[in-house]
Amino acid sequence: MTVTIELFEEVNLEGKYLVTGFHGIGVVGYISCKYMIEQTGARRIGTIVSTLMPPLITLDDKGDVLLPFELYLDDKDGIVFLVVRFQPSGEEMREFTKEMVSFIIRSKMKGLVLLGGLDYNFKPQDDEKGYRCVVTNGFPVKGKPPLIDAGLFISGGIAMLLIELQLRKVPALTLFPYADREHPDMKAAAKAIEIINETFGTNIQTNKLQEEAKDLEKEVNQILKQQVKENANHDMYM
Repeated sequence: MTVTIELFEEVNLEGKYLVTGFHGIGVVGYISCKYMIEQTGARRIGTIVSTLMPPLITLDDKGDVLLPFELYLDDKDGIVFLVVRFQPSGEEMREFTKEMVSFIIRSKMKGLVLLGGLDYNFKPQDDEKGYRCVVTNGFPVKGKPPLIDAGLFISGGIAMLLIELQLRKVPALTLFPYADREHPDMKAAAKAIEIINETFGTNIQTNKLQEEAKDLEKEVNQILKQQVKENANHDMYM
């Protein structure tokens, strides 16, 4: 199995941060990354190519082909986004996360912000923050962040990526807004973006996220359904 990152142009990413997320609870990672790319006007600079990449694509409103995994650069705020449209193969997740971390290191980036969701059932009644997080390897944060409770298990792509980040000593901040396990959660995605604003001093407005909620939920549900079909029938290309 081979996973590589291919850049479409020569670009200096030194000193920048990578922001990404997998589907997960509330599909927070995908929704928030996609929305931030649109709002910042970030440009596409590369893609991740893998042996077992899902044979699925989609088109944007201009008719351009959108690949399963794409890198975008927001020059103004110095942030690189990796949008994961379709979940990477479980068989390839280890290589996928290793290549992501290697890319951060060889590009001399400062670190990673990883976006996920935490089931509302774990939210304490007196919670005022609306999220929990994991801070590793000296990632710079303000004040005392609300860490995830001891004993809770993190699984899937986020866990695999955190393992690799820990092994390679790469600074990372993982955000878990409380989210709806059963449906795409726009409020949780908005919370993730608000924390991004606080962390990097950006000003990405979230009001349009609620306006686009129906379209985004429809898009996400289509992606999830198509991925389920593809997993059930590897010969189907749509």
